[in-house]
Amino acid sequence: MRAVPHTDLAGYWELAEPVYRADPVRNTVALTVLSGLLTEPDPTAKPPLLVTFEDNGTTVGAAFCTPPWPISVSGMPDVAAPELVALVRELGFPVTGVTGPLEATEQVSKEWQVVTGAEVSLGFKLRLYRLDELTPPEVAGTARVATDDDIPLLARWRLAFGQDTGHMPEEDHADIVRRSMALGNGTVLWEVDGTAVSYASATKPVEGMSRIGPVYTPVEHRGHGYGSAVTAAVTQWALDRGAEHVVLFTDLANPTSNSIYQRIGFRPHSDAADYRFKS
Repeated sequence: MRAVPHTDLAGYWELAEPVYRADPVRNTVALTVLSGLLTEPDPTAKPPLLVTFEDNGTTVGAAFCTPPWPISVSGMPDVAAPELVALVRELGFPVTGVTGPLEATEQVSKEWQVVTGAEVSLGFKLRLYRLDELTPPEVAGTARVATDDDIPLLARWRLAFGQDTGHMPEEDHADIVRRSMALGNGTVLWEVDGTAVSYASATKPVEGMSRIGPVYTPVEHRGHGYGSAVTAAVTQWALDRGAEHVVLFTDLANPTSNSIYQRIGFRPHSDAADYRFKS
């Protein structure tokens, strides 16, 4: 097996797209991120790492990295970890870690530690949930789709979500929200008596798949079911736009999120992990 680097996103996508589309649930992150880069390029972003894996001339896998995020390996064959690490080292590409299905990330992180001697630590373990049948909760308030006027609020809440969870690098959150809206993704606010108390976002369907996240409720509004309600509302938004698979990730260390989503119809699909590399 051979790891092949690419510098042209369109050319890479022509080879990698069939790999990712073969399992849109497993490859939820790759499909949404890469399709977004193709339709709404960010001229300020650093060049991504784009890799395909060939076996006897046939493309059998793919991986990518958009700095400062970790390498995403959902489309990589588990046995290709040595080839990926060797290529990253050869290119001198700066990586912060690896993210994706549990076994694949474990293989890459172990190989990285052996080859580089650098410390590798588990950032967090995740569980991927897939919607079975939506059961909206009965919670006070109403849902509405966010508009451009809500960007400052959403940027503050996105920053707060990242600070609470540690799952986001430092970014221009207002720009991220603005770009998400431009891509056609949906963000729903839950309001009580005209006051926004929670929000959730969902990607526009790609290959019949839409992923929810982030979901955030400020501390002062927690404990009332608003997070469940707004998640159900944005799930319905995705279903109304043709999504066949609605998915979301939860942190396995957070028992609350792993229970509330199941109550509104999400079921465990598979486990994932995020490992951090230290230089």
